[in-house]
Amino acid sequence: MSFMLSSYEIEEYLKKQELLTSEVKESCVYARAIATKEKHLSWGSYQTDVKEAYFLTAINKDQILLVPVNRLTGKLDQDARPVTISLTDLTAIKMKQGRLMNSVQITGAEEEIKLKISKIIVGMAWHDENMQHFMTKMEAFAAQLDNKTPNEKK
Repeated sequence: MSFMLSSYEIEEYLKKQELLTSEVKESCVYARAIATKEKHLSWGSYQTDVKEAYFLTAINKDQILLVPVNRLTGKLDQDARPVTISLTDLTAIKMKQGRLMNSVQITGAEEEIKLKISKIIVGMAWHDENMQHFMTKMEAFAAQLDNKTPNEKK
């Protein structure tokens, strides 16, 4: 058993969840999500009792997808539904690019999650290939949110 996610495993999971599109496939990255406001990580109906968790993160049209990764096996949690964060539910996206790691802070009306994304992960070539596409899409989302009028923001 390998602790690394393969592109085949990701595609099979996304097909099963009916989420596989070319945009999702090209934007999948492995991320560590950290709760910034609460003592546990939550968004909408997703709740966990820990402050941080690992996710396969991707972008689909006007949504950010967070697919839970099992902490023990490093594989996608087959029983968990992906967390979908709609662009309309967001008030801000802040991005910071570092030398070894990027961070993306996603803020909603009540929730806030910070994603830490390594630029390179040994054994996961798909992550390295998708990183730039993911960051470009997140920048576009951030620009859309910045252009909202104050009344449009929640």
